[in-house]
Amino acid sequence: MACGVWCAVMSVTDELRKLESYFEDEDQKEQKGLGGRSVVELYENVQHAGNIIPRLYLLITVASVYIKSKRAPAKDILFDLVELCRYATQTPISSPAADR
Repeated sequence: MACGVWCAVMSVTDELRKLESYFEDEDQKEQKGLGGRSVVELYENVQHAGNIIPRLYLLITVASVYIKSKRAPAKDILFDLVELCRYATQTPISSPAADR
């Protein structure tokens, strides 16, 4: 039984929830001194992801955790996200097949 795009969207959504939970766990470990990474560090790291679409998904996911942590104004975090979305719409996405 093929479920098409809807199943793909639901599957991605489920995986992003798991990733969000992972980011929360890492931040809690760091706060307790158990070797995790802070949400601030995670937020900074995902901004260096190579491709724009994965970077958007990662940044939106970690930004939700960052906003909940209240370590930075939500307005500043959302501004970063809007800027990245603007960049993504202005920059064409190239694939290896397009380079041939």
